[in-house]
Amino acid sequence: MNAAKLTNGAAASAAGASQSTGSSRRGFDVFGLRLVSEYRFRTPLVSCGAQTDGRTTPVVRFSFEQRATPELPTGAVPVYASPDRNSFGESGLQLYAGSAGRIMRFPRVADFVLAPGSIECALCDSRLEYMVEVLLFGHVLAYYLELSGLSAVHAGAVAVDERAVLLLGDRGAGKSTVLASLLQSGDGLLADDIAALEVHRDGVICRWGFPQLRLLPEQLSAFGAESRSFNRFHPGFEKRSVPAEHLGAFASQAGPVAAAYVLERLPAGERSEAPREPRTPRKHPVPGIETIAPSEALLQLVRHSFLSSELEKHGAPGFDGLDLRIARFRRLSAIAERVPVFRLRYETGYSLLPSVCSALRASVPQVPAQRSLRPDAGLNG
Repeated sequence: MNAAKLTNGAAASAAGASQSTGSSRRGFDVFGLRLVSEYRFRTPLVSCGAQTDGRTTPVVRFSFEQRATPELPTGAVPVYASPDRNSFGESGLQLYAGSAGRIMRFPRVADFVLAPGSIECALCDSRLEYMVEVLLFGHVLAYYLELSGLSAVHAGAVAVDERAVLLLGDRGAGKSTVLASLLQSGDGLLADDIAALEVHRDGVICRWGFPQLRLLPEQLSAFGAESRSFNRFHPGFEKRSVPAEHLGAFASQAGPVAAAYVLERLPAGERSEAPREPRTPRKHPVPGIETIAPSEALLQLVRHSFLSSELEKHGAPGFDGLDLRIARFRRLSAIAERVPVFRLRYETGYSLLPSVCSALRASVPQVPAQRSLRPDAGLNG
C-alpha cells in the first residue's frame, strides 16, 4: 500500500471523532518495544507485561499534538520523496534527517519525528485523526524498527507449535486468507502486516505485533463473521479491522522463525502438482511446496521488506550511525542464510484452505528453542 493512496483517502474523508489524549500515561508491548503514551489508541494493543527473558524492553514514548502547519526543523535534509503523489501533486511520503531525529512527512496529514526512544506526531487536521494509528502502526513503526537495527518485512506471521512462520506474497496471493485460516484452525497470530525480525547467531526471532488483522467483507463472510460488525481500518479501503480473538488467539510471545513461505495462488482448477494417473484421481489438489535457493530467498526478502523502495534510496544513516541501506541488506542476507524459504503454490477456493494449512504445517522445519539463540550484536543495533 503506498503512502499517496493512504493520504489521498485521508484528505477525502473526515471519519472518526477526535480522541487526542487521555488522563493517564499507559504502556503497551508491540514489536518488542514498550510504547508509552497518554494517547487513547483504538487499535487493540497488549498492555505491558512482566519480562520473562531477562532483557529490558526498549521504551518508546509517543506524543501527539495538533498543529495546522507543522514546520520542518532548521537544517533538515531531505533523504527521500516518494514518486507516488497525493491529490495535491505532492510526494505522498517525504523523509528528512534533522538534528532532532528523522522526520516522516505525510503532506497535509501529519508529521512524525522519530528519535531513539521517542516518536512525536503533529497532526494537521483534527478531522484526520484516524490516520494517526493507520500511519503509526504501519509506515512509522516499520521505519523506527529499521532505524533501530531490525528488519520490518511485509508479511503475516503465525505461531505454529511455538515456531514462527512467515507468509509473504504479492497482492492477491492470499496472505490474509491463509493467515485467517491458520488462526481459525488453532495457530496464534504474531503479526498481520509487519513481521519484525531480529537476527541471532543461530537463527531469527519474530517479535509479536498487535492482536488485529485486516480482512475484506468476502473473507469475513467465508470465516463466518459479519463485516458490518467491524470498522474499516481506513475510509478509502474495504478491509475491516478485526481483533484476533474473533478468529482465534494472539501469540503474545516472540518465537524463533522456522520458515518463510512465498504464496502463489493459482486459478481455480489449475493443479500445483504433477498430473496423476486417471485411475487415481484426487478430489482436492495437494498444494505444491518447494524450497527456494538462498540467493532467490534474499531477493524475495528484499522485495517484500516493508518500505523497500523508500529504504533502498535512503540517504541517511540509522540511529546507530551506520549506512541504513548497507545495514539493511546485511540483515536480510543473514535472515536468508538462517531461515529456509519455500514457495507454496495452491489452488483458489475457501474449501481448499484446510489442505493448504495442513500441508504448510507438515513442512515446517524444527528449530532450536528460543532460549538457545544468542543475539547478534553486529546485526541488531
